[in-house]
Amino acid sequence: MYDGEWKNGVRNGTGKLIYATGNTYEGPWVEGKQHGEGIFRFASGNRYEGQYANHLKQGYGIMYYANGNLYKGGWHKGVKGGQGKLHTSEGNTFEGVFEDGKKNGEFKIYSDLEEHPFCFPKYKSAVYEMDKMEDSSTWWREYREGVGAA
Repeated sequence: MYDGEWKNGVRNGTGKLIYATGNTYEGPWVEGKQHGEGIFRFASGNRYEGQYANHLKQGYGIMYYANGNLYKGGWHKGVKGGQGKLHTSEGNTFEGVFEDGKKNGEFKIYSDLEEHPFCFPKYKSAVYEMDKMEDSSTWWREYREGVGAA
């Protein structure tokens, strides 16, 4: 269901679309496509606030994930792309360049956990027994490689 402006029979201007899936988009439309600063709410509980171009996330945006994770940074053709920061619900932050939605290249990894040691359970086995940690690592398409410095 769409509530908003139309031009020549297509969505054009400001409007809100509620999809059959329960997802909603609220923001500007150009020739029937999401284009400009908008908010997309997913039925899953995720929420994106940021720029769109030709119906895709493009430019700067913030994704609030239902699991508590948060991504702030660049988007390209609908996925994370360019400089960004991914804050996890576990208290870890990955800062660097994303490509095709994945970590790619050099990344800073840090944590402010005060009660628990820092750990990368999904990546190479690395446990740091300190309250605050910063690591500079290299990533290739979501896989950690090389030597990190803590």
